[in-house]
Amino acid sequence: MGSNASQLKTHRFHSAVEAAELFRTLGFTWEIIQLSAGPLNGVLKIRRSIDMVCLSVQCNRSMLFHGGRNSDYVPFCLEMNAVFQHRVRGEPLIPFGLYGFHLNLSDVFFQTEAGAHFSTILIPRNRIHQLGALDPNEVLMESISITNNIQLSPELFQSWTELVNGVLNDQRSGGIDPDQVNALLLESFEPIGLDDISPLPSLTYRCGIVRDLVRWGVENNRQPISLDDLGRRIFSSRSTISQSCREQVGIGPMALLKQIRLQQVQHALRHREKRQLLACDTVQEIANHFGFHSRNHFARDYRHLFGEAPRQTLARSAA
Repeated sequence: MGSNASQLKTHRFHSAVEAAELFRTLGFTWEIIQLSAGPLNGVLKIRRSIDMVCLSVQCNRSMLFHGGRNSDYVPFCLEMNAVFQHRVRGEPLIPFGLYGFHLNLSDVFFQTEAGAHFSTILIPRNRIHQLGALDPNEVLMESISITNNIQLSPELFQSWTELVNGVLNDQRSGGIDPDQVNALLLESFEPIGLDDISPLPSLTYRCGIVRDLVRWGVENNRQPISLDDLGRRIFSSRSTISQSCREQVGIGPMALLKQIRLQQVQHALRHREKRQLLACDTVQEIANHFGFHSRNHFARDYRHLFGEAPRQTLARSAA
């Protein structure tokens, strides 16, 4: 297995935008939103081996992830900390769950809690089809075409976590053992009766509203924010937008849109090349660029979300 070895890479990120940029290097174009307040500290570990990728994310703040999938891979995901308050496409995680693998999904939409530690093995789609051809009962392929999560036995879940931990936490590891992955996949899906699988539900109406809200917020991060105007753009009422947002992510729509913009400000304050691109040098110029025209309100909101004053962020970048 020595020929399969690859370098283990560890990246630290301190903003949601930095996390999104790291995922973009893996072929995932995601919007990532910091939901809970406080300084953000996260770690992304990656190890490639032959044609598979194993990665894990640990983060001390609640985060919202939305965007497209890399169609070349099928993801198999685990929450390593036994924290099951996460929501995938609006649905809560199940204990000892393996999730995220539905073959026909083109997007991701999931929320993690503060303290999350989720891991993913990305397996090429053609390898999955090859493995499916070895399954005489065709349970694997049918299952991952029907549902997006299954509940494992505690013992099998432990086998998955040991595999991931061995790959990502041992510098001497030879990488991902494809035979071990294949065996675990077949064992995970073999005992499941297809009649007992819960089909993947459609994205709920309220979850879809939040997805559209996030997309609008990222694409229109300089326009004045009006809930009435927003309702006309995403074809929903003020009350429905507010109820959907609070139900799905725990904060109101105006707060969510504000946090998206504050993240853009933070990213510019942290990175000189972004300030050069915007032709903005000072805190106030950057704040104005993203629609924050009240200096006191902006500074208060920024400090509440990120745990420091915007001038502190800029000073650290300059240093």
